[in-house]
Amino acid sequence: MEVVTIEKFIKSSSLEYNMPIVSKSLVELLQEIEGSKCIFQETISPDSNPDLFVDLATTDGGSTRIPDCQYRDKLMQIITPFYKPHRFKWVTPPDYEPCLLEAVTNAFERGKPPVTFQIFTGKKGHVLRIEDSGEGFDYQSKIAEMKSGSEEFYQRSGGGFKTFERKPYQVSYEIKGNVFNLQILNGQ
Repeated sequence: MEVVTIEKFIKSSSLEYNMPIVSKSLVELLQEIEGSKCIFQETISPDSNPDLFVDLATTDGGSTRIPDCQYRDKLMQIITPFYKPHRFKWVTPPDYEPCLLEAVTNAFERGKPPVTFQIFTGKKGHVLRIEDSGEGFDYQSKIAEMKSGSEEFYQRSGGGFKTFERKPYQVSYEIKGNVFNLQILNGQ
């Protein structure tokens, strides 16, 4: 059996079909889940909520403060009420957990606090919206670079995109790249 690297898979696949990073606004994502009710909104920062944060080592040798696992569990429990967090290896978190972790980390590590979290609900699912106060980034050129299948892209950065592209939900960026939307359909 042939081993296929992620780069080879990307080059040989129809990315429009396989890749959940989409060019959709919050309004479009909410229309797809048939809802618009905001069931949770909170703005946090290490300065105003120091007890919620832990230190995380960064790739440049420094560190940044991100929300602790209890805060991330809180977000997952709002989206998936049957999820009961446990600190044991045999309890499986929801499928979207790696994406949520990456998005929360990026908002504080690459973005700038304060960060606002919103969760919207509808008949078919939820949308998690994360907006940081940073300058954002040119997400359109980064997505184009990822679509090209460049191995260099994944060796430099792009770990978050790698996490987002393999999951069964939709991810979109808005404004100047400092707004992240994660659409999670019921049952995911």
